[in-house]
Amino acid sequence: MPDFNKLAFKPIKDSKELTIPEEFELASLKRHAMARQLLYEKVSKETEDEQKLRYFKSKAVPDYESLLPCIMPSDKPLTVPVKPVFASDSLPKKPMKLPPPAFGPKDFVF
Repeated sequence: MPDFNKLAFKPIKDSKELTIPEEFELASLKRHAMARQLLYEKVSKETEDEQKLRYFKSKAVPDYESLLPCIMPSDKPLTVPVKPVFASDSLPKKPMKLPPPAFGPKDFVF
């Protein structure tokens, strides 16, 4: 039977460096992180907008006494009222007689 304690060959020392594996990252994980960040920003902006809408500060009641107009006396003379002139005033004042109707009962009187 062979002697297995003896080495059949001697390992050779190599000058090459061992390769170190790099971390593997899926592109979908990056997209998920970006989408999650965008969703967080969107929700925080909506929350901030809702808080601005809820916050209401009323304006102070205006001081109406200071808003009263100051009426200054006028130097212009007042206008003189004049009776209006209508076109019907220039018409003659005598009553007009209507001609008798062309048809109808003879004893009909206006």
